[in-house]
Amino acid sequence: MSEKRLRELFSLTPKQKVRHWAGHDPWQGMRLDNKVQISMNAVLRDNDCHIIRMPLLMKPCFGQPTAYVRHGGSQPISHPRFGTVKSRCMRCLASDACERVAKARLSVTPDIKSAFVRFGQAGGSFGLKNPSVCPTAQREFDGLVSVIVSHGGFRSGNDTAALAELDSREVERKRREAENKRLARRKAIKRGYFTTEFLDLLEREREEREIQLVLASSWDGLPRNVGRIRNHSAQITADVWFVRECKRIRGEDVNPASIARALINKWPDIYPSSNFNSLRQRTKTDLARVDTLERFIVKGSSKPIWPRFDLAVALDELDLITPYTP
Repeated sequence: MSEKRLRELFSLTPKQKVRHWAGHDPWQGMRLDNKVQISMNAVLRDNDCHIIRMPLLMKPCFGQPTAYVRHGGSQPISHPRFGTVKSRCMRCLASDACERVAKARLSVTPDIKSAFVRFGQAGGSFGLKNPSVCPTAQREFDGLVSVIVSHGGFRSGNDTAALAELDSREVERKRREAENKRLARRKAIKRGYFTTEFLDLLEREREEREIQLVLASSWDGLPRNVGRIRNHSAQITADVWFVRECKRIRGEDVNPASIARALINKWPDIYPSSNFNSLRQRTKTDLARVDTLERFIVKGSSKPIWPRFDLAVALDELDLITPYTP
């Protein structure tokens, strides 16, 4: 909320700022850092009291004349728990430079200066808090605000710099958020909680292995349990590989019975539960074939027919194809 509110205030027009900082609680919804100390000579103004250059300060109230006349100076406030305490302006490390700019702006034209004097004579900020004692203070304050608005308010190069800083913070926040989500996804997958994106990746790996087995089955010099395999058997072997990898990642038992149950649960239309016994016997052969495919290296090649599935590499690939973008 605070940074969103800061962006809103730094984006106000000069006239809108005059009206906003004339309010009773213009800092509502914000928490301002009080870490930057600015000397009075660090702020460069032109002849019309517009700020040309100053150190970056994430305080949109800096130098605002209506904020100063209503809240600035030595005006302690009453705290319900701690009694009388220093106000926000009194605690601010940039208060000296802020007051200097605000006072200069309050005398930049004869009209503004006269309205400021009249407001002071009517009771000033004390009069705003004690209308029964200073009944004309609010009227003169409204007049001062009106004169400054008619003048056009004041510009500051700090506004542009502050908005750029907020943009940079937002980019970094989204980057951290994306990185946290990416790490959370990786941890979840390693614990066996598979996302849709990971299952899609695993399915693509399964399809590639099925196709590779079909192509390789006609090669010479293959083991008997791999050579001349039918397309349907290649599909079942790839399916067995798929559920075996799921179980390995989850740390579950891998045996013909558990693989058969997983096939039935994953693809009930292809592997009906009524065929469990025959499927269990079949998967024993397919598990052996998968092991052969991942170990056997064809003459003239340096790699096995099927590569072993590397979870770390797969997670890196997942980050590339389905990143959490800022």
